[in-house]
Amino acid sequence: MNKITTIEDVKALIAAGVEENTTIEYKSGINIADAKWKGEMAKDVSAMANANGGVIIYGVKEFDEKDKRHIPSQITPLDTTKISKETIAQVISSNISPKIKGLEINCLVVDVSKPNEVVYIITIPQSSTAHQNLKTKQYHKRYSTTVDSMEDYEIRDIMNRNVHPDITLDFELRQITKQELYWIQPTYNPLYGSPLPAHPQIVQRAILVLNCIPRNIGTVVAEHVHYFVKLPENIVAIGQEFDIAEVKDGFVTMRRENLYCDILEGSTPTNIKYGLPRIVPILPGMTGVHKGIIIHPNANLNQDVEISWCLNADGASVKSGKIKLKDIPRK
Repeated sequence: MNKITTIEDVKALIAAGVEENTTIEYKSGINIADAKWKGEMAKDVSAMANANGGVIIYGVKEFDEKDKRHIPSQITPLDTTKISKETIAQVISSNISPKIKGLEINCLVVDVSKPNEVVYIITIPQSSTAHQNLKTKQYHKRYSTTVDSMEDYEIRDIMNRNVHPDITLDFELRQITKQELYWIQPTYNPLYGSPLPAHPQIVQRAILVLNCIPRNIGTVVAEHVHYFVKLPENIVAIGQEFDIAEVKDGFVTMRRENLYCDILEGSTPTNIKYGLPRIVPILPGMTGVHKGIIIHPNANLNQDVEISWCLNADGASVKSGKIKLKDIPRK
């Protein structure tokens, strides 16, 4: 989800009825005086770090009805004279081990005429190690709208974030200018005899491409990355630089690796020579080699269909995901 930086962002979540999920949680208030409540805060924050990261919003009440209890209903401001940003930070740091790197606490004023009435936003990054709740000596993880104790294998999986690379796949639609080579055959003229030989001509045209971008969100360098992308066949143009793995039931599956071929010295626009493929490692925080999938010029990009993907990287667990075609951002 997008980062929450203003009170308008909070109001937009309420207006849209954005339900709690793995990466967002609403809390109507804070009771720091209650030792049990401190343990609950430590559990909620560590659970989100142990899962996918996300945000906890303090100062937003959910509906009371059972079928709507995970949907925000209204802002219930907190008083900075009773609970400060520094106090929240101290409770979190003293009750979670190890401390969560990159955690942010922001204070959003609800009404400028009442500067003490605020909503607190705690932004929690996905961690590269498992965090323990020191109040209970347990490890917790967020699953959708609930928080549960972790199994041993889940703790090991999180610890492996420091052993194996953590790669995800981003998508964007981008219009680019593509150069294409055509051979032009002169028209035969009986006055001059045989026509001249065909000559090359470079033509530029605008095309739309779907970029599939591997991104290293972990702390380990990725050497080998291999992924598959499955999308509707009717939106794909002919002539792709991806390897087609399968065409079935109206969908085409394409595969890609983090390989790159250098253009060799002596190449010309009409005669491009490539070297042997070489692996391009993906450093932490960086993106890898990506080639765009050319989109058919008549494709309907507002289709309510999903693009699915799966990815392998250096012994890490297989990752997969889905995104709706209409939700892919245009650049």
